[in-house]
Amino acid sequence: MLSAAGPQSSYEHDLAVIERLSATPADKAYELEKALQLIYSRAATANLDAYDVRDVAKDAVSIQYRLFDVRMRLRELNQTARAANRLSEADLARYERDLRCPRE
Repeated sequence: MLSAAGPQSSYEHDLAVIERLSATPADKAYELEKALQLIYSRAATANLDAYDVRDVAKDAVSIQYRLFDVRMRLRELNQTARAANRLSEADLARYERDLRCPRE
């Protein structure tokens, strides 16, 4: 079961949740839509004030690479969904815009 629940106490925890959600297979439209909603929700509601600025600065390059990997997984999910007609073009466009996942 997909879930974004849990404390938002560190960037590491939030990023790990987003990575896990982006790596979850979505064979059906509702699974894909749920994963995209949870990823967006987790990113949009992250408690940035709870992050240790020194930890984020120290790990900035790693964070950048990890977020790039998430973006690439989301791109693959969207391409698969588009090819299989799992979500409408309007839904895909909305998620791509919300998640800043570029179209190809």
